[in-house]
Amino acid sequence: MTKLDLRHLFVSPGVRFRIFSSTKEISPAEWNRIAQDYAAMMEWEYFYILEQSGCISEHRRFNPFYVGMLDRKDRLIGLAPLFERKDATHEFGISGLISEVAKTARVPFDRGLVGTIPFTPVPAYNFLREKTMNRERFLALMLKYIDYICEICDFLSVRFYFVDPDLGDAYDIFSSYGYVQLMTNHFLWTNSYDTFDDYLRSLGSHRRRNIKRELRKIAESGVKVQMIKGADAAPELYDKMYGLYLRTWNKHMPPNIKPFLNRQFFSLLRPFFKNRCLFSIAAREEECLGMAIFFEKKGRMFGRYWGAYEEVPFLHFTTCYYVPMMYAIEKNIRYFDPGFGGYHKQLRGFKTVRCYHYVKFFGPNRRLGYVALENVLNQWGTW
Repeated sequence: MTKLDLRHLFVSPGVRFRIFSSTKEISPAEWNRIAQDYAAMMEWEYFYILEQSGCISEHRRFNPFYVGMLDRKDRLIGLAPLFERKDATHEFGISGLISEVAKTARVPFDRGLVGTIPFTPVPAYNFLREKTMNRERFLALMLKYIDYICEICDFLSVRFYFVDPDLGDAYDIFSSYGYVQLMTNHFLWTNSYDTFDDYLRSLGSHRRRNIKRELRKIAESGVKVQMIKGADAAPELYDKMYGLYLRTWNKHMPPNIKPFLNRQFFSLLRPFFKNRCLFSIAAREEECLGMAIFFEKKGRMFGRYWGAYEEVPFLHFTTCYYVPMMYAIEKNIRYFDPGFGGYHKQLRGFKTVRCYHYVKFFGPNRRLGYVALENVLNQWGTW
């Protein structure tokens, strides 16, 4: 990072910026005060856990670069959690795209800043702001300062992955600062039901019969699935979730890619993030067969990780979808994001929604970045 002092630049009367290199430099109360209306994973505790567990670090090529906006009393009124990156490996959302752009243009555009919730491909990333701040003015000030940072630090790109719909709707502002918006598909279940039967009646008769049959088969196999709040879960449950996460990772991921998360990440969830955690636990005669973990806050529930010790027909669908849906209906949780990918989600009432990402290139060769981006996208035939 540049030796220039980035802390005292005033871009507007009464507003200045400061770069924080760790969550430890920011008061949890101050961070969470402006994160009240945002997804659970945007809270101080989640980023702290990622740092303390070593999941994000210089070794992992994710260097925290949190851009704070302060008023004249040094009170935090806005925050853009960014990361300085020297390459684009392991960036969800546009996996491999920026690396391919850099290769095509022969310019290291992967060296820059990334705004994302690391290793969490759900549309929940956002800039945090105090409620009293005008949204348009806040975004303009933040983007202007990020431009300034890139110019003096010689960063060649900024990319925001899986942004919250609130930022996705701010295309006009991002576009005015030179950002290109990319779109992918995601799945979302909107809860407008009084009972699970109401949900079933919203489906076609064939799909409704299949779900009832799947639930009946689970019951006949002696499996029971229940939801448990993270605050009520024993420490052993978090450790068991890590083991199941590894089983799923090893089953589906190439052997040359190491797991993004580690045991310490899951162990730290309990002391720091338990009030946002939910578990869906499948058991037969009190023996755990499989489990999924969810993060929930203010009517938004995100399915994150799942694993099973035994291959039981329909166990995944019941543990990860049906029982969490029942819980959401009971607790009046409005939105359920089941996680990345999976056509089978559509068959179970999840709707396809747009998910947004933003990219901007900097430097004397920035035009090459946009040309290479268009060429790569045309070759891939997606986005």
